[in-house]
Amino acid sequence: MSQTASVKTSTPARRPRRKAFAAVALPIAATMMLAGCSAGQITQTADQRSEVPGTTADLGNLHVRAAEVSPPTSGHYFSKGSTMYLEMQIANDGAEDQLTAATIDGVDAKLEGPSASSAPRNAESTGAGLASTITIAEQGITSIGEDNTITADAAGKFYPAQYIKVVLTFKDAGDLKMSMPIGVPITEAPKVNSDKIDLHPKENQGEVD
Repeated sequence: MSQTASVKTSTPARRPRRKAFAAVALPIAATMMLAGCSAGQITQTADQRSEVPGTTADLGNLHVRAAEVSPPTSGHYFSKGSTMYLEMQIANDGAEDQLTAATIDGVDAKLEGPSASSAPRNAESTGAGLASTITIAEQGITSIGEDNTITADAAGKFYPAQYIKVVLTFKDAGDLKMSMPIGVPITEAPKVNSDKIDLHPKENQGEVD
């Protein structure tokens, strides 16, 4: 089952994950509060936009914020077969749902984490990407990228700031198709040896005629 989703993007930027969570949680919480004020009304899609960089998307009661592919941890790009991680916050102002599958550029992703439950033992095996589900808490925010992870092998070569197609499949909400930016790594400023810098240069003793 698929529903119409509202997807917005903004320029990608890389932030430390734990600091980024606080920045994302505030606008998401505000969205959920606004939704709570209109209890009893059925909302197919919301159009709340986060000020945090990344992809913003809404699907029924689910609101995805700051969605991106984590920057490559080695080298300057993802080579074919290297592991890609997704990062995002998913706010849910409705009943509990399940993230049952995901694809990154058409490649089945693997879902893992404390809120991921294994498929029943007697369930038919459909591949590693569909082996688990991640619980999207009722009236709460689920973080993807630390405790809960969505990973897949890169289908080719990808660079930071490049957009890549991602599909998230929820048990009740349906499919959410979106384009996510690949995060840009933060580079440290070059270190300068202060011993070689004259902080108190001598004044010019000469005079100019």
